[in-house]
Amino acid sequence: MASTTSAGVDTILAQAAPGLAHRFDFVICGDEVEKAKPDPEIYRRVRAHFQPAGRCVAFEDSRTGVAAARAAGFVCVAVPNRFTRASDLSAADLRISDMTPGAATLR
Repeated sequence: MASTTSAGVDTILAQAAPGLAHRFDFVICGDEVEKAKPDPEIYRRVRAHFQPAGRCVAFEDSRTGVAAARAAGFVCVAVPNRFTRASDLSAADLRISDMTPGAATLR
């Protein structure tokens, strides 16, 4: 799930690793919802897709993404990128520096 358009997500996943896109059961992008983050619509659509949903976890890199995830009742892990490192991501449940093992730091 991303605020990025479907075409953008396809490009990003193709560049990350060949065949990576096929490893996801469900992908929803910013051009497939009416309201952009920080509105929680995109996360609510994910929750509805996986009903009955248990606890859901979001990995977010922006303040608006964290706000959307938390508003939808997701546990949120902030993973800032080079553009959002200085952003206030304190509303996240956990902040990690990157997605490698051992990168977790409590907020």
